[in-house]
This record gives sequence, C-alpha cells and structure tokens, in this order.
Amino acid sequence: MSRPRHIRLAVAVGGVAIVGLAAWAMYTRRGQDAGPLPTGESLLALRKRFQRELSYCGALPARDRSPCLENRALETREVFFCAEIADLAARDRCLLAFVPAVGVYRPCEAVTDAVQRTGCLATAATMLGDVGACKALVADRPRAVASCQDDGHSCARKAAWIDTIVQLCPVLVRGDPASCPKDDVFCRTAMAARRRDPSLCLGHEGCRRDVAVIARDSSACGEGGGLAAECRALVALRRSSVDCDLDELECRGRKARAAGGSAASCSGDPRCALYVAYTLRKADACSLVIDDAAHATCLALAK
Repeated sequence: MSRPRHIRLAVAVGGVAIVGLAAWAMYTRRGQDAGPLPTGESLLALRKRFQRELSYCGALPARDRSPCLENRALETREVFFCAEIADLAARDRCLLAFVPAVGVYRPCEAVTDAVQRTGCLATAATMLGDVGACKALVADRPRAVASCQDDGHSCARKAAWIDTIVQLCPVLVRGDPASCPKDDVFCRTAMAARRRDPSLCLGHEGCRRDVAVIARDSSACGEGGGLAAECRALVALRRSSVDCDLDELECRGRKARAAGGSAASCSGDPRCALYVAYTLRKADACSLVIDDAAHATCLALAK
C-alpha cells in the first residue's frame, strides 16, 4: 500500500467530487497568527532555526522530500515547512493536513486550489467552532469563483457548491448535526469528525475512517483491505506507532529507532539511516547511505 498522505473527506455534489479534509488530532488552539505562510525576514529566520530539519529532508530522494516536510510541519506545528514545498499540489496537501492538526484556519487561505480552499475553511469552521473561518470563507468567495477557468456547466456547479458552503458555515460552527440539511454528506461527515461519532456518518465508509483516525481507534476501522486498511495505517501513523506500513516514508525508521538504531535494524534502507541519525543522533546506520552528499549529511545529523 502506498504511503497515506492525510485524511480527506470526499463528497459528491452534483456529480462533481469535492475534496475537503478531516482531522488527525484533537484541536488545540494556538491563535490565528500561524499563517497563511511566513515570508521575508520571518522566512529567513525560520530557515536558520530549522536548518537541521531541512538538511534531513533535503538529503532524502526527491520524491520523499515533500512528505518529509509535511511530517515536520505536523511534528513541530510550524506551517513554515509547508511553505518550503515547491510543488503547489504537494504544498496544498501539506496545508490541508496542517490546519486541523494544529487548530488554526489561516493557512487555508494559502491553498491554491479554490475548491479545496473552500473545503479547508469549511471544515476548519466545523472542527474549531470558529466564526472567523466563516468570515474568511465569505471573503474568499469572489476569489474562489473567479479562479474557475471553465465556462461550462462544471464551473457553474463548483460556484454553486461554494455558495452552498458559505451559507452552511454558521451551521458548521454551531456543530449541531440536527441542523445539517438532509443527506448532506459534507455536513454530516464534518459533524461526525467533530464529535468523534461514527453513527453520524450515514453509512459513509470514508467518514467512518476519518472518525476512527481522529479518535486513534483502529478497532473502528473494520477488517479487510481498501479504506479499512488505509484507516488502520493512518491510525498507526497518528500514534507514531511501529505498527505501520513499511511503504510509509518513516515507518522503518521508527521501527529502527525503537530497536536502538543499529545498521541492521534499518534492513539496508538509506532513508531509515537518515531518520535514525536525525532522531537519535547516531551514525551507526550511515554506512547504508551511498550518495556522497547524503552520507555527509547523515554524519552531520548524527553529531
């Protein structure tokens, strides 16, 4: 199974798949000064402060750098790491994971995809119960609608959905499932995630997965493969558990760290060696890193 990136609430409105997000964690408010994204002198200061974390991610193969930066954003609760992701789609994914995990809504404003930005703000309003997210949603509406490049029916449906979510936002903030429009999957799923109550999911399997991950309860995931298997992997990741899928970027590293960080515990995986050097400051496994520059970084991280 490929590495799960983050949890999404996939809802269909008028035949168009709309991607929002759900949370990994309990929502602890840290104020709204965490975003949208750092710039200027603030950005330079953060690069200096987190030089070690950036060195670790930069030493990984190119395909793993964006997931690594996302992990550091969630680990340190700093949106700065999302800002360091060059690929816009990967940066959006990082922001969509960061917002609920940290409990702020302003980074939603930096999401480039209009529909995902709307979903981000709407879900933040639900999970945080913060009317400020609704105000941001209303303010963003002209930008979101104007960004639609398609003059056909698809664009009209997206605009209609955005308008629906803007109108629904006060209901989301109140957090009362009885106020959801009948059979509205987005609203019901958001309420289920907020209350950690799978009975509100209306039988929607993706919703049950999201609630299970928020509650860190793998027993709610069910048996078998597909979404159930993804759910169990996401719960393990949220717990930083060694009971994880080895295809996940830092799973083998977590297992090796738990085993003491020896070269043998990394089973020949250079990414694991870098993780051990980064987390334990141990150079034992750096011999597995063949690339000269990455090997030098591994040794530096171990100091």
